[in-house]
Formats: sequence, C-alpha cells, structure tokens
Amino acid sequence: MSEFKKFKPVTRKLGKASVLLREVKHSDAAGLNEIINDPKVREFISVEGPVSLSETKAKIRESLRNAAHKWIVAEADGKVVGSLYLTRNKGIMSHSGNFGISLAKEEWGTGLASALMDAVFAFAKRNGITAIHSSTGADNKRAHAFYKKKGFKFVGAYHKQRKRGRKFIDTLLMEKFF
Repeated sequence: MSEFKKFKPVTRKLGKASVLLREVKHSDAAGLNEIINDPKVREFISVEGPVSLSETKAKIRESLRNAAHKWIVAEADGKVVGSLYLTRNKGIMSHSGNFGISLAKEEWGTGLASALMDAVFAFAKRNGITAIHSSTGADNKRAHAFYKKKGFKFVGAYHKQRKRGRKFIDTLLMEKFF
C-alpha cells in the first residue's frame, strides 16, 4: 500500500475558536509562505529561508501530485494558521512515515499542534501506517516535552547536523508506534 486515501476535513474546537483541518489547496500558498518565513518559526524547522512564494506553490503542486504524501492545513477564520505533512515511506518501509509540523507563532501553546497531530495520525493509522518518525533540534526543549507527551520516544541523534548562525546543533530522532 503506497497511496493515501483522501483526508476528510474535520473541525476541532480550540478554546473559543474552531479550526478546520483539511488537505492543502493551491490558494493556501501565501498563508503557508507567511508562516514558513517567520524568523521565530524558521528557527525551529529544517528549512533554509527565506522561501519564495513560487517555491511554496511548487511544493503544494508536488504534494498534490504525490499519492504517498498528505499536507494538512489548519485554517481559522479563513486564515492558514498551521500545517502538518505526512509522507509514507516506500517499499519494505511503507508501513511507516515521516512528518513535519509548523504553526504560526500566535498558535504556539493553543492546542493546535496536538489537534493536528491527533487528526493526521488517526488518518495515518486508517491508512496502514504503524510507525511515525521525525526529528527536531536538540535545543528545542518545548518541542521535546510536547513530543514525549504525545508518546514519541527519542532514539538517536545526528551530531552537529544543524547550524544556526555559528552554532552547531544536534538533530534528535524520534519515533512513535501505533
């Protein structure tokens, strides 16, 4: 099994706000680009910046064409406020996948990351995924606590893989089994 089924949109209540979780659309490019180019967000993700709008549009096109990839967007009041991508591995590793998540800085600590992960991981399980892998910078303590709370185990590191300014940072590898 290498193809994902369609992700059915779902609305989640976060405090007083409602957030729609749905598959990415071409019209999301500007909102996603705004998030990825925020220096505070980029500090914690593996993307060199700045990212042009045309690069974001190309990533959306690529994602929509790839049946082993799902890019789920969180939308609040018509505005993109976050996203999570899930990619199924190929061949003998097709029971597993990788993910990455990014949220607008204003959404940090609101429960949005948890809602996105819960919805997308339930989708992954329904599609035969039994293991999820990702990585994070060793200096992202807030993310470490969050991932542990979500059931992830840290299983290794790539030493000095990331560079921020003149400082080298280890990349921590993590996994979760369903």
